Amino acid sequence: MNFREKIKNIKALGMDIDGVLTNGKIYIYRNDEVRTFNAKDGFSIRLLKLSGIKTLIITGKSSISIKRRCIQLGIDYLYENMRNKLTAMENFLKNENLSWDEVGFIGDDIPDIPVMEKVGFSAAPSDASEEVKRICDFVSKRKGGEGAVREIIELILKGQEKWEKTLKLFFQNPASLF
Repeated sequence: MNFREKIKNIKALGMDIDGVLTNGKIYIYRNDEVRTFNAKDGFSIRLLKLSGIKTLIITGKSSISIKRRCIQLGIDYLYENMRNKLTAMENFLKNENLSWDEVGFIGDDIPDIPVMEKVGFSAAPSDASEEVKRICDFVSKRKGGEGAVREIIELILKGQEKWEKTLKLFFQNPASLF
């Protein structure tokens, strides 16, 4: 089955943080790690939620910056400090009563591979590790933290024929995303 068929079943989208929603750089400042996030990626996550698709973050890290960004975007589930990302995804599937083929995941490095191999649709930024790019369904033209998530979310929403309807919902009530 090609990726265009796979995205039609997606009811939830999971993502890693570092290298997917960020460019992978981590700055240490005082007692926290500081990351930069792309506003276009963030806006597309809000559109995804408006369309009715659940969101989750599974990351091996934990920091105030991650929690804060997830709150800003209204992420439905945040799994931090996950050395085994499969466990987090299994918990999510159980909580939401979803199957593997109803979930997509965007990852960029080796710890993401076990989840990416099981989900219904997997995607990666253009600067993901070669191992990830070899096993995923779709590789973005953009790098992590530079619009890759936006490109992948647009692909999903357009593939499900939800893009125009979601934009219409947004324009009817722009405050609904903030």
